[in-house]
Amino acid sequence: MAMLIKFFSSGTGAGKGPTDYCCNIEVPTIISTLDVTSNRLKSRVLRDEGGKPIMKTRRPPPQILAGNREMTRDLIDSLAFKWRYSSGVIAFAPTDRPTDEQQTNLITEFESLAFAGIDKENYNILWIRHNHEDSPELHFIIPRVEL
Repeated sequence: MAMLIKFFSSGTGAGKGPTDYCCNIEVPTIISTLDVTSNRLKSRVLRDEGGKPIMKTRRPPPQILAGNREMTRDLIDSLAFKWRYSSGVIAFAPTDRPTDEQQTNLITEFESLAFAGIDKENYNILWIRHNHEDSPELHFIIPRVEL
């Protein structure tokens, strides 16, 4: 099985942003273009002529696999420092079709590594599965605080 684990560069805003983006069925369309100066991908929201975001519907809708959306959002919002959360995705190759059991095992292994030495009741993580692309994606949002 081929997969990519990516941590996003965001993490300074309110909890509404990442939880809404990962959990909502209707979301803005994001496009990525190559910045020739830096040779890096730059992402932006696709907008209509009036400047309104062009929305897309995720089918099937996102599934919360573990955690609590409201609790994660509230924990992020309660933090007074700049970097309040980490988020990312475990994405699979289009040819891979990991079973629910394999995905659950991967989540458990990821948490064991990411939170080594920390008891499960001392951290918060929200897991959301997206299946609207060619293969499953396991998104995670972690408030940067030990409970």
